[in-house]
Amino acid sequence: MTDYKYKTDLPVLLPAAKRLARKDERDAIWGFGLMRPSGRQLSVFAIFLILITGVAEARSPDNQQGIISILIEWTPFLFEGFLFNILISAMAMLLGTVLGGILGLMQISLIPSIKHSSWFVTQFFRNSPWLCLLFFTMYMLPFEFDLGFVVIPFPDWLKAVLGLSLPIMANMSEIVRGAIQSIPFGQWEAAESLAFTRRQQLWQIILPQCV
Repeated sequence: MTDYKYKTDLPVLLPAAKRLARKDERDAIWGFGLMRPSGRQLSVFAIFLILITGVAEARSPDNQQGIISILIEWTPFLFEGFLFNILISAMAMLLGTVLGGILGLMQISLIPSIKHSSWFVTQFFRNSPWLCLLFFTMYMLPFEFDLGFVVIPFPDWLKAVLGLSLPIMANMSEIVRGAIQSIPFGQWEAAESLAFTRRQQLWQIILPQCV
């Protein structure tokens, strides 16, 4: 990687310039502002964890389960829950992105009722706290839908996906609306003069420039 930020014609400054360039390379690998731990620091941290675990194991009563056996027993369940949380997050992002794209297109609609209602929905969910939306979907929505001839269950993990997707939907809606409105209006007029329909203008001319 060639970087001219630390180039200098003064020989006395060359060592410092090389050190700064190496520091930038480390920051690019480890991330800006992220401290790179040394081998000694990692060793001290590992020894500290071992000592804490040993002390906790030694102080546990004989009739109680030790901390090591507890960790061995519960680690698979915790790991399974961790993976399930990642799955819920991915599903929420996917659902929020799809719904947000649709809602963003509705915000540029020429029909006033659709435009204003979609704007209200976007601003409401965009400014609502995520935790409140999650609690609302978890406790206010039913656990099943009884349609008379069939009962459809509505599990808690699906409620969590819905609750987390609502603010994602609102933010994605604003991104789509802003991207479309950033295109100069003259392109809409030029496409209209060439007899393009509103849908053709949007899908063939405007949206490809927003990606």
